[in-house]
Amino acid sequence: MINDKITLRKLTLKSKMDGINNTYQGWTIEQMLKYKPYDLLKTYYYFEKITFTDDVINLLKKKFDKFIEIEKPGYDKYIYDNVLTNEKTYQELKKLITYLKIIKKEIPTWLIQLYYYKKNEDSIINKPLKTLSKIELRTKNQKPKIK
Repeated sequence: MINDKITLRKLTLKSKMDGINNTYQGWTIEQMLKYKPYDLLKTYYYFEKITFTDDVINLLKKKFDKFIEIEKPGYDKYIYDNVLTNEKTYQELKKLITYLKIIKKEIPTWLIQLYYYKKNEDSIINKPLKTLSKIELRTKNQKPKIK
């Protein structure tokens, strides 16, 4: 069958987005990187058979500190959906780190740092305040008698 054949399309800075995304017909990768970098990143993570040359990958790494290179042919929507936003909670970051361990990928140091930062932030914010009853307050306020 023809569809069983894997063809990987490797794009350079001068390559056009024709046939990939109808919204950006005629746009080059260079233009996408300059004006619509998140859409270009989404193309990288969402399309299985689309990859970029090393120079484009290096530019993406410079543009996005949290860029994680994936093995192609392949896609990883999870990384795009979860890593590129800083609004993740401690639990969500924990799930992401667990996922990266399962697929045996190297966990970036920035992700570990963010995880510990959110963990500490979460423990401070969600720490329950202890309310004291009247009897407990009375015993705390009474000074011991010294003989």
